Amino acid sequence: METIPLDRGDPRWVFPQLPDGDAVAVSAALAEADAHLRTLADRLGAPPGGRLAFHAQPQFAIAGLFGVVEAAGVHFSAGLYAPRRCAFDLRWGPPWTVDTEIMGLCPPADTCGTHVLATHDTQHPTPREAAHALTEATARLLALATATPLATWHSRIDTPCPAGEGAGQGAG
Repeated sequence: METIPLDRGDPRWVFPQLPDGDAVAVSAALAEADAHLRTLADRLGAPPGGRLAFHAQPQFAIAGLFGVVEAAGVHFSAGLYAPRRCAFDLRWGPPWTVDTEIMGLCPPADTCGTHVLATHDTQHPTPREAAHALTEATARLLALATATPLATWHSRIDTPCPAGEGAGQGAG
């Protein structure tokens, strides 16, 4: 899988049938979503890299857009993609899924991985609606992360958790 920054990619990798009349609006919405993630990274003092990027699998001609901001063991992520059953499922949207997730890393003494603290996903019938939904979703992440101290997110992790149970699967 290749990871390609938003500004070096093409929205048609996610929306192959994107009408020319919608391309500018979709690109602008995706750039705004990217700006929300960069602002989130700045506000949390997170390392650079909290940007939207295409995750492309060229051998299967599929791509999705994803971004993650990590600060002090709390991950804020957003994604836009056409849902598929497996890598060999070559269907493109509609629908397109937009999802966000806030996850906390389990304390070092435990080994279960991560705990899903909040999640939200929606389905959209057009590229324009999906791109705008991603903008709204990243704005919600930015608002939540700004209004809620990282310590509060950490307090929502169920500890002690049953070590190994649901490793990396959002146990808790």
